[in-house]
Amino acid sequence: MQKRVIWFVVLVLLLIVNGCGNNSGGGGSSSFDDESSENNPVFYSPDEISINENQVYVFKLRADDKNPVKYYISGEDANRFELDAITGEVTFKESADYEIQSVYHFTATATDAIGHRTNQNITIKILDVDEDLSDVTSPNFASSIKRVTVQDSQMGVFRAIATDKNVVTYRIHGGEDAGDFMIDSGTGLVTFVSAPSYEIQHFYRFTVLATDSQGNSSSQEVEVTVLPSATQTTSTPTSTYPTSQTGFTRDDANEVVIEHEVGLMWQDNEEAKTTIKRWIKAVNFDSGKYNDTSGYTAKTYCSNLTLAGYGDWRVPTLDELEHTLDESRDDAPYIRSSFKNTISNVYWTSDTHSYNTEWGVDFENSSIDDYFKYRKKYVRCVRNME
Repeated sequence: MQKRVIWFVVLVLLLIVNGCGNNSGGGGSSSFDDESSENNPVFYSPDEISINENQVYVFKLRADDKNPVKYYISGEDANRFELDAITGEVTFKESADYEIQSVYHFTATATDAIGHRTNQNITIKILDVDEDLSDVTSPNFASSIKRVTVQDSQMGVFRAIATDKNVVTYRIHGGEDAGDFMIDSGTGLVTFVSAPSYEIQHFYRFTVLATDSQGNSSSQEVEVTVLPSATQTTSTPTSTYPTSQTGFTRDDANEVVIEHEVGLMWQDNEEAKTTIKRWIKAVNFDSGKYNDTSGYTAKTYCSNLTLAGYGDWRVPTLDELEHTLDESRDDAPYIRSSFKNTISNVYWTSDTHSYNTEWGVDFENSSIDDYFKYRKKYVRCVRNME
């Protein structure tokens, strides 16, 4: 009888051990233990995509996490790609060619600010395009006119981008100031021939021509405005806006909107719907310099803005920007109808929410929220009229 009891106990113990060792519940395996995996970034970008050959742009990596996330790539074909570690944007270093390589593999890693990380294996498939067929479609610029603002002495201007199923090359093609610029025929990167000076000339105009491998061409007119340096001053004209008016009115000639009751002048040129800046540079965010707004940030953009003859522009407060919301509208963007240059997206305010986040106003859904300071958001500047 004693031996039977001993064998029964041993059998029970073996069953318990085996049961505890197999607790996967039929699910997939993970490279992280249960305690840490719940804190790891979660990828929601696809692990396999297909693009046409001759493209440079691939896609954006996306991962959810309660902390800021940075992206890295490694593995078999990682050296064929460029990656923006902050935005997750992936591009080819050279346009894809189906005849040379039709499938690419690499591993993407999302790492949050406290070291948790998740890997995702990525497959890029290149689709064959029949380049022998006659093509009469010209490269497509997103707009017929490109308006760019640069700082005094800044050499880089912008990157010309025209989409086409064939390879596109670029060149400067006329315009009164064409001789002041040069362009990389392959990448479309435009730079000044020599550093611009606001005091010598602060407005330029030229044309970029994009031509595909089939000989089809299209052009884009470019206007470049040079901003004065912080040490330069601009004259401030006397205000001619009547103080007896109420509400919001737009000055079409100067591309500003006047908010009469509180004496504010709002920027409303095309840059108000195209200018995207970080609140602080990513390198300052990473090093904990959360109040350092130096560089090409939202705050310095507004302080360097010259519009309607004024140079004392600033980033609006949360209350000021929120007051431009018009929640009675049933269409986005939810901004008062006096504004002409609007977009359904988030704009920075000058109010800090926490040590590493800043308040922003979302004109897509008429709401406010806080955003990490290294993020890129839109900028609309304001100035006091008194």
